[in-house]
Amino acid sequence: MKKLLLYLGIIVVIFAGIFALDQYQDSKTNAAAEEKAQELYKTSPDKLSEETKKQLDDENYQNIIIPAEFEQKLADKEPMLVYFFSPTCHYCQKTTPTVMELSEEIGVEVLQYNVLEYRDPWDKYIQGTPTMIYFEDGQPSDLKINYGLSGDKEMDPLVVDAYEKYFNEVKNRQSTE
Repeated sequence: MKKLLLYLGIIVVIFAGIFALDQYQDSKTNAAAEEKAQELYKTSPDKLSEETKKQLDDENYQNIIIPAEFEQKLADKEPMLVYFFSPTCHYCQKTTPTVMELSEEIGVEVLQYNVLEYRDPWDKYIQGTPTMIYFEDGQPSDLKINYGLSGDKEMDPLVVDAYEKYFNEVKNRQSTE
């Protein structure tokens, strides 16, 4: 009986140690996420979805625009290129790294709007993700693209070409403004 109590005691101590270690790791993770969540989304990480929290440190999702900033730019009639994405969108996950690199190469700033966190654009501007829209004079322009990479070796080069042409058209439009 003493051996059984000893084994149970050891098991309880092990589980308590695992729990304490897990709590410690969570607090460290939350502290790091707090800074990024404030920087990118102007909120605490506990108000963000788990999928969004996973992208806080991803270099491809660092130019986030929140609804208040988006609405202000529209009201000020500032031209802007907005990439509507969702962290849960399979196509967005494949497309974002490519389009962000391509936009940087071409020299076009892309603002990223997370529709998982902020759902307002769904009925107003988009039907699916990924979607990119160039806004002029406070309104969506005719420059809109909603293609996503899928992993299809034949189709994906065509999608990349379409984005390259799109970014060049945006850049041309911006240079005439």
